Amino acid sequence: MPASTATVPCLVLYTRCGCCLCSEGAAALALAAGHFEFVLRTVDVDVAGGEILRRFGAEVPVLEIDGEVVLRHRIDLRSVRRCLAERSGAGFLAGIRRRWWPVRAWRV
Repeated sequence: MPASTATVPCLVLYTRCGCCLCSEGAAALALAAGHFEFVLRTVDVDVAGGEILRRFGAEVPVLEIDGEVVLRHRIDLRSVRRCLAERSGAGFLAGIRRRWWPVRAWRV
């Protein structure tokens, strides 16, 4: 067992009802959840109102990781994977729980 344990990142996805980009971002995060460990909270900016609506209302979807905005507008699997790997500080494959690509015999 390692001496220090890594903390699980906390992700917040700011969305809006009826937003197709928000739906795509949520789908990308659902796929990423199969490979990375994180806690996800989804916030509807219209329901939250106030400061959240002023801050993110025109820019949804917005993804925060541990309180820092990392992605806006287009949130895809590649971007989420890159952000999570950068946050872990251990490179591209950090945080992966299982095999990302199937094992194949490549022919040259």
